[in-house]
Amino acid sequence: MCSVTSRGCRAGQYKQRLIKTITRTTERKLTNTTRGVNFDNLANLTCVENCIKTLVTSRPDNQKSVSNDDFSRMQVLVPVSRTSQNARKLKLRCALWNSRSLNGKVSGLSSVILEDQLDIIFLTETWLTGKNDPIITEISASISDFNFYQVSRSSRRGGGVGILARSNLSINSKREHNFRSFQCLEVAFRCGSCVLRTLTIYRPPESKKNTSTKKDFLDEFSVLLETLNTLPGYLVLCGDFNLHVDNCDDRYVKQFLETLDLWGLQQHVKSSTHDKGHILDLIITRSSDEIIREVCANNDLPSDHCFIQFGLNISRPPNKAKTVTFRKLKSINISEFKEHIAQRFQDDLQLHEQDSTEAKYNRYKLIINTILDELAPTVTKTIIDKPRAPWYCGELAHLRQEVRQCERKWNTSGLEVHHEIFVSKRYNYFREVDKTKQNYHKERIQEADTKGLFRIIDQLSTGKSVGITVIPTNIPQNQVCDAFADFFH
Repeated sequence: MCSVTSRGCRAGQYKQRLIKTITRTTERKLTNTTRGVNFDNLANLTCVENCIKTLVTSRPDNQKSVSNDDFSRMQVLVPVSRTSQNARKLKLRCALWNSRSLNGKVSGLSSVILEDQLDIIFLTETWLTGKNDPIITEISASISDFNFYQVSRSSRRGGGVGILARSNLSINSKREHNFRSFQCLEVAFRCGSCVLRTLTIYRPPESKKNTSTKKDFLDEFSVLLETLNTLPGYLVLCGDFNLHVDNCDDRYVKQFLETLDLWGLQQHVKSSTHDKGHILDLIITRSSDEIIREVCANNDLPSDHCFIQFGLNISRPPNKAKTVTFRKLKSINISEFKEHIAQRFQDDLQLHEQDSTEAKYNRYKLIINTILDELAPTVTKTIIDKPRAPWYCGELAHLRQEVRQCERKWNTSGLEVHHEIFVSKRYNYFREVDKTKQNYHKERIQEADTKGLFRIIDQLSTGKSVGITVIPTNIPQNQVCDAFADFFH
């Protein structure tokens, strides 16, 4: 049986110790045994009417239960690791993508995040201009429950790295490493009792504007690894290194792989990540950690680089729960609501006709709340806060399934005609995503009142949801007007 793991072990409650199965080709000889059925152990039972007849036979002596040929075939079997669907959902899901500019690709990226339930997305070549870039606002307005950390390249156009992470992943530390040959953003997450230290790296290729050589990169990369060697926690380095790692004849590639081996690191991407057929985007971890699983590259998003998804053997933090209180106002019968208001106010005005304006206002508020409590009482619920995009619908999910089918067909056949069909399907899908998102916000703006309109505009322009503004109560009533005048002066 599997022994119960203790608190503090690396895998926690999901630790599995499989029972080993021993197979052998020789037949085991047992003493004091007889072939066939031992009738001495049978007990006499009282027969009833219409009982089922039992047929007892014995196996011939020259027939074996399993032949030696069957055991010899077991030697060519390949062990396959099996992970249940629930176990996958409890682990972190990550992705690496060289976007070649996020402009016009935020909606498509948000749809992939929701469909594949991703937790951390490492982005390179974001082409953002700074903290006030409108793309950052679009990311916040497109998908909820995510935080975006980024470093832009201020010297010239292009470049930039970023990390899009779930808000339930608490930040332990965040810093930017300043190197001349590459950009690097380090973000450490607190995942339960462990620390996940992630680094997003982008090394631009050599050009007239970029005078840094591969040798400069290897020297500075060794300095970075030296600083990371003593830091605690799991280590994950992701990014576009612009090195053809699949070309083992390149002496710089050899030096790079030797450097990884020297510091006990391992590179996990084995298939091509660029449309030219080379491996440029890498995922690197410590060889002793063994936290990477299920690395796969696909063409879900438009770019000359693949969208690489991989899992981490680190437990996913639970979603945050929050308590909300609301009324089901849409269930109110309007005619019944009008009758209640007319009856209550007619009786109340006759009794409190001589009251002051403030007293009448309080009576009005009390009556309205009483009627609402009768027709639409307040409901309090505890909900789980999950990532969501209200504009994303089931039709878009069905279209994405068709895109994935075309991609699988192209990968199987390798024909150019199937590749063109896949690219066309993907283009139509992202065009439909943008159209659905625009129609959703257009309907919100048309149906909103004046107050709701300003709230929607503020959300789309700043990326933050605006709550109900409460007038401060610490200002004396005789000074409220002067305070408003001073504030707006």
